[in-house]
Amino acid sequence: MPHPVAPVKSLLIITFTLSTLIAQEKEAPIDINKIAYKGYEKLNQKYISLIGSKILKEQLIALNGDTIKQDMFKGKVTVLNFFGIPCRGCVLEIPYLVKLKKHLKNKNVQIIGLTDISSFDLVTYNASKKIGPNAPQDIMPQLPAFNYPVYNITRDQMIKYFYINGYPYTFIIDKNGIVRFTDAGFPKEKEGKEIKYNKFINEIEKLL
Repeated sequence: MPHPVAPVKSLLIITFTLSTLIAQEKEAPIDINKIAYKGYEKLNQKYISLIGSKILKEQLIALNGDTIKQDMFKGKVTVLNFFGIPCRGCVLEIPYLVKLKKHLKNKNVQIIGLTDISSFDLVTYNASKKIGPNAPQDIMPQLPAFNYPVYNITRDQMIKYFYINGYPYTFIIDKNGIVRFTDAGFPKEKEGKEIKYNKFINEIEKLL
């Protein structure tokens, strides 16, 4: 009877892959695009090409009917954050974005959140079918309330307009609506969180 060599090899490959991903995550945030989407090569090229370009080429309509357009990103430095709940990196990052908004309250800076939380979740957690002023506490009570506007869009819109298929992602956009900085993921360790928080502040200060 032949030995079950193939299953053992498969198991070793799977084990090695998982170990590699875990090791990478400890060192640096994993690029969510590369894990979440099979065609990530082309998508990631488009995502990278956004740096130095306008954040939006055309307007899009959020699920609650609000219009998101290029003019929203002019006149102020913008921190545009993509998140989902429950998403471990997002849950870790949201309190820091709330803290960032407070820190920059007297600066010409705005923070905008975009999420693809499903319509079902919005109905479940918020009868108005939109992200309210008490969110994300409506969904996860341990999180602080948003102190910046959040719009609900679809995953397809996220891919079509921003070339990302996952979260958290953060874009820092200058006063002319041009993307100047992008970032993916959020660290688990406190030291890493503070480093990233200060990196955001430094990138914003360059554009003021």
